[in-house]
Amino acid sequence: MGLLATVFIRTDGQEIYAPNFILVNKFIYNIRRSPNMGEVIQIHVAFLTPTENIMELRSRLREWLQTESREFVPNLDINVLQIDDTNKITLNMFIEHKGNWQEEPTRITTHNTTIHPIQFMFALKDIITDLGICYYPPIQKVQYLGDGDVLPGNQGTLSGDTPQTFATGMIPTTL
Repeated sequence: MGLLATVFIRTDGQEIYAPNFILVNKFIYNIRRSPNMGEVIQIHVAFLTPTENIMELRSRLREWLQTESREFVPNLDINVLQIDDTNKITLNMFIEHKGNWQEEPTRITTHNTTIHPIQFMFALKDIITDLGICYYPPIQKVQYLGDGDVLPGNQGTLSGDTPQTFATGMIPTTL
């Protein structure tokens, strides 16, 4: 950091000079000196998923992280973030990587090969599948009224005196 400007070195070696009067109002993240970094993963499960299955998911993921302790901090917890309309539960989990991804080419190579992040996602998928945990969006009832069919309450017909929507065959919202 100089008197009038600060020099930032990008991962490709390019130097960027930024005037200090601009940086006064900006946040600067020093990844090089950051501790271990992690990521948050959200998954949706059906509301009717047994609590025992969610606890077993947590247990198995912790076991997997123990076997991969070179790349991960072997600690994981699963939190219920939200319950939507007694239909789905949003689960939140945080995994911590050993390392801070300060070298961009190494991080990209690591992320795009079968090293830790992708291995974790495959392990998560396999464990979820093995436990039978799933989520399907709720079934939506759709009623089709063909030409000449009377709308509820005798308010007219779709082919005649009521305004149409941009979608053919849909019940107008102005009724």
